[in-house]
Amino acid sequence: MRDHLSIYLLWTAIIVFIARTIGSAGIGSFLLVVSLVSILSVFVLIGISSGNSQILQNSSKKKYTIIGNNLLIVFIYGGLVTVLAHLFLKDRLNLYLSDIGTNLWGMGIIAIVPMMIIELNENILKTIGKRIYTYLMSFLSSSTIFLILLYFIGNNELSAETAIGVWVLTASLVSFIYLIITWCIVGHEIMINYPLILKSIVSGFKPYVVNLFVVITIHLDLILIAYFMTIQDVGKYSVALVLSGITHRFAWVLKGFIPSVRKNPQISTVPSPLHLRLSLNLALLSGVVIIFLSWYLIRHVIGLEFLNSYVVLLILIPGFVFLSQSRLVLKHYLKKGEYFYVISIASTAFILFFGLNLVLIPVYGINGAAVAFTLTQFFSWITFLYMYNRKVNSKILDLLIIKKGDLVSSA
Repeated sequence: MRDHLSIYLLWTAIIVFIARTIGSAGIGSFLLVVSLVSILSVFVLIGISSGNSQILQNSSKKKYTIIGNNLLIVFIYGGLVTVLAHLFLKDRLNLYLSDIGTNLWGMGIIAIVPMMIIELNENILKTIGKRIYTYLMSFLSSSTIFLILLYFIGNNELSAETAIGVWVLTASLVSFIYLIITWCIVGHEIMINYPLILKSIVSGFKPYVVNLFVVITIHLDLILIAYFMTIQDVGKYSVALVLSGITHRFAWVLKGFIPSVRKNPQISTVPSPLHLRLSLNLALLSGVVIIFLSWYLIRHVIGLEFLNSYVVLLILIPGFVFLSQSRLVLKHYLKKGEYFYVISIASTAFILFFGLNLVLIPVYGINGAAVAFTLTQFFSWITFLYMYNRKVNSKILDLLIIKKGDLVSSA
């Protein structure tokens, strides 16, 4: 989901409603399908989205050709990927859901094409100055899912099938709206240029690798939990992951209200020590708030079935605190085009994350998955902090501890 707090809170409400209504097996099935489709839709794009963005920054006149290429890629290549996913994955993956007797994977895989449309066209709209559309579409999709699920809950008709069906239909609707907006922007001058597709892949491959590692790291633990354990465990872990994920997003929002930040916004591409230490400490504060709110939410709203989720949340919170600061440095290196360092860290973190999950999940279950996440984020945080400190030559304590004047505007 997006970094906007309002959209993420809507997504959190969706997860809470599904978990409360159909239990751990239902929410586990829902998010497992979403995770797999998210990985597939990013994996098959092989850098095209990032490459399109870079090409448009250098030559906005090529937007007509890029839109034509996107349509070709989505409906031919994306359609082929969807068919192959149905043939090779559906029956095998349904084995993990046999305890609830559904055809959820077949439904979910249909969303690959609309997810690819959103990914490709969202990038185009951002590049040509229409970022507001991406936010509105994200808000629209989350709101639509939220309202439709409320309807099914009110009529006691919500199930894992209906939840996934609502998600697939909404993704399809949003992708259709994206196509309409994009068509209106580029007019009727759409063209296709095959060499430009290859150029998009080549120019966008490095940022694509980073994005792929990030996406897989976010979603892989759910798939491994499903493999080693049960769909109910996936659901319990998912609830903890979504609730704890509010931590760093809430910290970024709080940072925007700090007088010193409002008076001295981050203008340079290099994040200042002020912004880094505020992000870290506000994430700590947010984590404490989430810990207390989640205890009430799990016990009195979601249900006692998810009590184990609270222990998992306690383990995940430090990982999201580390993420709040390391992500600022990550964005800086991506903007500067210093991909060697970022890819090295991202790939090493992924190997560490994968290895820890393989070792810890069979022994410690979902608690082990949470430990793997937090340890991986700690590794990334330490590494990025070391790289940043070498770049700006500041004291480590200046990046960690809030100073006396940080919370007020300077004269």
